[in-house]
Order: sequence, then structure tokens, then C-alpha cells
Amino acid sequence: MKKIITSVLALFIIVSFSNQAEAQLEARAGLVLAKIKSSFLGISASSDSRIGAQIGATYNKGINDNFSFRPGLMYTMKGGSGEDDSGESAGGTLGYVGIPLDFVYSTPINENTLSFHAGPYIDYLLHASDGAKDVLNSTDFGINIGAGFDLGQIGFGVNFSTGLSNTSNIEIEDGTGGFIDLGDISSKNKFTSLYVTYNL
Repeated sequence: MKKIITSVLALFIIVSFSNQAEAQLEARAGLVLAKIKSSFLGISASSDSRIGAQIGATYNKGINDNFSFRPGLMYTMKGGSGEDDSGESAGGTLGYVGIPLDFVYSTPINENTLSFHAGPYIDYLLHASDGAKDVLNSTDFGINIGAGFDLGQIGFGVNFSTGLSNTSNIEIEDGTGGFIDLGDISSKNKFTSLYVTYNL
């Protein structure tokens, strides 16, 4: 994972310093529908969706007339919801700050612009409800894919993100100083965001 991130950042540096195409700073805010997909001993399950928010900014650096590279800095509320065995609500919010590294293809439609994007993201866990931070890994790595439509200075978009890394870090002590082998436990974040952008 570190090699992938390093390679993408190196590519961004090369593009930024070797190309004089127009660059654009953009503010972004929107709603998030997030859920968690978990698996244990070959059995998979997904939580119900939880509504959250996303806010941040991106820097869109042109490569040529149609392609650009768009890194960003985002705060995203992930997590999931559901019910425990007693019927009480369960789940919670996970707050991440992260860097999306999207490659963008844009095409003009009259005086507007239609775009499609895809790329990796790396997020760092800032906070979690109900003490969940103690049983989660601090980083989340995954893939973004989506589309946007710009109406001059204002734009709208949709983004689908799926986690590739296991965020679970659950360990149960066995009473003798060791830990119980729970087998293969996996937990991954997934979310959809609907957002508005404003060119600064």
C-alpha cells in the first residue's frame, strides 16, 4: 500500500512541475451514505447505511485538454448502523481525514463540463463513537469512482468509495497473557457521497 501511495504522489509531482496547464482550487461539501461490510470465518454481512457529511477541498491540475489529476483533503463521516441482539440501535460514526488522489476525464457540453473520475484514497481515523477507535486500525485505504457536472463556478457530483484495507483490529485476551485466535476477521468501509463544489 505504501508503494502505491508513493508512486501516485511521485506522479503528481512530475505532472505539476512539468506541465503548465491550468490548475483549479475547489471547495466541496456534501452528504454521505456510509456502511460497513464485515466478514468472519467466511460469513459476510453489511450494516445498514448511516447518514454523514463530507467537507474539504481539491486541487485540479490539468495534464492536457481532457485529463487532469485532482488530489484533495477531505473530512468524511463513515460508519454504519443496525440493531444489537436486544433490539437496541447499534453502530456509530467514524470520522476520517484523508487524501483522495483522483484522475479526471472532462468533456465540454455546451458551456458546461461533464467529468468522470477514479483513483485511490488514504484516510486517517480521527475519532469514533462508543470507544470503537480502540478496535480499529488508524488507516483506511480504498478506491474512488464517480462523476460530476460543472455549471461554471458551481458543480455537482456523486462519488462511490470502497475500502480495500481491513479496518478491524480486534483482539481478545485469553487470560494467560495471550490472545484468542478469532480467525479471519475483516471490516471494510463503503460509502456514497453526493456533493456540491465551488471553484475558488
